[in-house]
Formats: sequence, C-alpha cells, structure tokens
Amino acid sequence: MMWRNMEAIARLEAEGRLIKRHDAEYRRLSDKHGHVVAVVRLVAGHKKEYDGLIRTARDGVAARAATEAA
Repeated sequence: MMWRNMEAIARLEAEGRLIKRHDAEYRRLSDKHGHVVAVVRLVAGHKKEYDGLIRTARDGVAARAATEAA
C-alpha cells in the first residue's frame, strides 16, 4: 500500500512540474477541455520529458519516505 501511495505522489509532483514548464499550453488546454484532459494531453505530448520528471520525482519521494521512516 505504501508503494502505491508513493507512486501517486511522484506522479502528482511530475505532473505539477510539467504544468509549470508548459504553462501556456496547459492554460489553453485547460480552458478548452478542463484540468484532467489538459494534464493527460500534456503528459502524452511531452512523454520523454514526463518520463524524466517521473524518475526524478520517484527518487525524491523514496528518499523522503526513507528519511521519515528513520
């Protein structure tokens, strides 16, 4: 269960970073289609970048969890 929660947090962090990097595109998509569709399209349209962000976020979440567990 804990790993599932950590994955969810990592994905949210990566999506947030992607939205910040592509703010104008996100706003345009969000205004037209809503938040969920905008995020899905951003992730699909910037897949390589998102994959890198998710790897970084996973490492950060795992490190924070290890620190809190200690």
